[in-house]
Order: sequence, then structure tokens, then C-alpha cells
Amino acid sequence: ISIPEYIGSDLCPTTESIQNMVKALSKKISSTLKSRDTNSLIEHHNNYTVYVVLMMSYCLGLRAIQDAFITPDDIDHESGFVILSDKDNEFNYHSRLVRAPDLLLTQLKHYEEHRNYIINTVFLNNKKILNLEEIPYIFLLEDGCEPKTLKPKEVMAYISAQLPLPLNSNRRYLRSHFEQHDVPAEVISCFMGHWHLGEEPWSKYSSLI
Repeated sequence: ISIPEYIGSDLCPTTESIQNMVKALSKKISSTLKSRDTNSLIEHHNNYTVYVVLMMSYCLGLRAIQDAFITPDDIDHESGFVILSDKDNEFNYHSRLVRAPDLLLTQLKHYEEHRNYIINTVFLNNKKILNLEEIPYIFLLEDGCEPKTLKPKEVMAYISAQLPLPLNSNRRYLRSHFEQHDVPAEVISCFMGHWHLGEEPWSKYSSLI
């Protein structure tokens, strides 16, 4: 979003625009929280799922690629670190560790409870679903409460009114925010997964401590 006193990409959101997006999404989630009809359940689940995905994206700097979302297996709950391997090769060379904020870890626990509720009340008696374990960790509900894998580009349909920017604009925002707050370039590159051969942030000869 263009701001006169700044130069660079117009695809970097402002803090205000992100806050407006979160408020609008939170309002939609709250409005269907106590509704019991099927359409409201679908709407509530889908908005809540998108909310959780956006929190992941902004807290961890996730790239908007296929299967970009983390699962419980990616989290070390004792330390709070998350292993990320987005935009990587078969050797996972650019895998990186990111410390998840406590708020995100708490939110993921709430989402896990919500997900279990959906599976145990909606899917359990659905004869079309033969194996509950095949349901992806992050999913949307289609008409008839059929589970559907959420793809990053589909998130835009839920937030485009408040934030008409590509989903990967979260990374532009985070990098700009870090630089404005004098975070060292090496730390930013470590967080974002930006390094070349010999510059690995977790290696023995890294300049990070």
C-alpha cells in the first residue's frame, strides 16, 4: 500500500491495514460463534481457519506456497521453536528454525481443539470420509461439510476487501518492520530464510551467537 514518505514496493501493507483485516475477520468469526445451523458452522470454521493461517504467516514469515502451513509435528513445544522448510530443495538446505511467539502457540492449541470438535461431530458419521487420518491439518469446509485442503491463494478471497495484496506481502511487511526497528541484517536473513552457500545461520562458523 503506497505511502508518500516511503520508497520501494507498493505491495507492502501498513500496520493499520493489517489491523483492519484482523478486526474484520474477528468480527465474522464472532458473529457465527454460537450459531447452530450448517451454513454458519461452515462460515465460522473457514473464517477461523484463515485467521489461524494468517497468524502463522505473520508470526513466522511463511512463504505463500503449496503446503506452506505448519503442523504440530513441526513444533518443539518445549522450546517453542518451529522448523520451516518452504521454497526448499530435496536436501532441505534452507530449512530454518523460528521461535514461535507464545500467542501463536496458544492459538494453535485452540485450533487443535476446534479441529478435533469438527472431526468428532461433523466427520465421524460422514460415510464419504473413509479415513479421518487423511484429513489435512489445515482445511476448509465446502457445502455439505466436505473437507477441502486450503491453498494459500484461497486465503485472499477472505481478506481481499481489507487487504488487496498478494499473500506473501506478509514477508515484505516483516522485513520492513525489522529494518525500521534496527534488527541486524544477519538476524533478518536468518528469520526470512535468506542465505547463500557458506552463510548458513546455524553453522559452526556463523556470525550469529
